[in-house]
Amino acid sequence: MVLMNASGLPIPPQPTKSNTPPPSAEYILDITEQDFMAEVVEFSMNTPVLVDFWADWCEPCKQYAPVLEKAVHAEKGRVRLAKVNIEENQAIAAQLQIRSLPTVMIFLQGRPVESIPGVLPADTLKKLLSDLLKMAGLGSSAEEFQAAMEQAETALAAKDYAEAVQSFEAAMAIDPESSVAAAGIIRALIGLGDEAGVRDFYDSLAEGVQNSAEITEAMQGLKLLGSGDDQAVQQALALSEKNPDDVSALFALAEAYLEANRKDAAVETLLSIVARDRAWRDAAAQQKLLEIFAALGFQDPLAKSGRQRLSALLFA
Repeated sequence: MVLMNASGLPIPPQPTKSNTPPPSAEYILDITEQDFMAEVVEFSMNTPVLVDFWADWCEPCKQYAPVLEKAVHAEKGRVRLAKVNIEENQAIAAQLQIRSLPTVMIFLQGRPVESIPGVLPADTLKKLLSDLLKMAGLGSSAEEFQAAMEQAETALAAKDYAEAVQSFEAAMAIDPESSVAAAGIIRALIGLGDEAGVRDFYDSLAEGVQNSAEITEAMQGLKLLGSGDDQAVQQALALSEKNPDDVSALFALAEAYLEANRKDAAVETLLSIVARDRAWRDAAAQQKLLEIFAALGFQDPLAKSGRQRLSALLFA
């Protein structure tokens, strides 16, 4: 589709001067016929523009608007949202052949590149913006979020909990409503033994994030947060070595390891009990292992390897 200027001549494409949008540019604004050329066509030479065609009588338009605005806000100026009321700007709607509402038209490098009628789900819209920014040679918030999450998960797996907290916080700065990133912060704080920090952070979360399955599971980790005192471990070790055939002594040793925040050793000890006598005390060792794995979370390396080893013992 070719747009015409005021003289009825086609608008030629212009070379892109920069892939970086001006830091002071407004990225959500209302557009009229008078400023459409400057604020949409010309502006799209450097920054992708979504044009939201709407009307006062269109209820789906009103419901879609916050979804569009949230997605654009997340990109922090990498993309602009231009809102066009078709009742007040009928010439634009007619020239661009807008036939249904809502319709979003994408402008890139001075040209309309795609027209999307109807309402897109938030996740689909986020993916669309990510792909659009790749086309424009710009990084997207989705890519930044993914990079921060990967760095955070790597640090968490390596037990570099301080680094994990920072990286998860960087991810939440991009997506403040990410329950996955918030759960990562909780796990990292638990790894640091900072119970007060966990509870303060939990209290700061929005109710919707607090009630997510990811946060509920991560908070289970507080059950594993011991005092860090290793003295009970030494006593339990001495008792177990003195009575090597006493499974009760081994179980007490596992609990002492948990109190000392030595989860690896606790899991190892409990697995040795299952290997020796899986039915001992109504499968108490197996149940304790399952509690630990649930508190650690599905993606935790210790939980993943522990589940595999437990399954091998139970179904061998």
